[in-house]
This record gives sequence, C-alpha cells and structure tokens, in this order.
Amino acid sequence: MLLFLSYSCRTGAHILLDNSTETFAPTDYQSIDVFCEETTLKTEIILGEVVVNIDAGSNSKLAIKYLKKEAAAIGAHAITNLRLEYDYGGWTYAIKASGTAVRYKLP
Repeated sequence: MLLFLSYSCRTGAHILLDNSTETFAPTDYQSIDVFCEETTLKTEIILGEVVVNIDAGSNSKLAIKYLKKEAAAIGAHAITNLRLEYDYGGWTYAIKASGTAVRYKLP
C-alpha cells in the first residue's frame, strides 16, 4: 500500500496602524491590486502591513494569493510595496511575501 501525503505549511498576519479607530468590511481578495512600488496613482488610506510565510516551492503566485487574503480580511483594496523573500523551508523552498495594505479613498 502506497500512501502519499501532501504537506504545506502557511502562516499569515496583518498589523494594523494604530492611528485610526475606523474599521472596514472585508473585501474580495481576487479584486485586490498588487504593486511593487510604495504608492499608487489613486489616493489611499494606509491600513497596515500584511505578511505571509508559505512552503510554496518557487510558486510566488501562491504566496501572493494568501497575502491578498490577509489584506482582504482588513478591508484593503490594494497591496503596495510588495516584497518577496525566498529561503529553504522544512520540505521545500519557503517564500515570505509582505507589503502595505491600502484602501482607496472612493469619491
């Protein structure tokens, strides 16, 4: 009998800025924009930092997907200043994705 187990480890977190008492409803993670630069063309409210660590091999798209889910949980519309770091994890290569969660100021 051959038994195959698929193992993947993931952690995620968000750190909210302490300069506002305003909270926002979660957004759809699939609609979150991702930018490598610190600013976008739209006026924005900085919500805080989001970070995900995942054993994803070289699949940075998977790490970004989970990063977007963390940002969506705090009501973000976008992630700016995306950073990706690669390291060797327990079973495979690990990816740490982080960025700044922002919300657009809508008219």
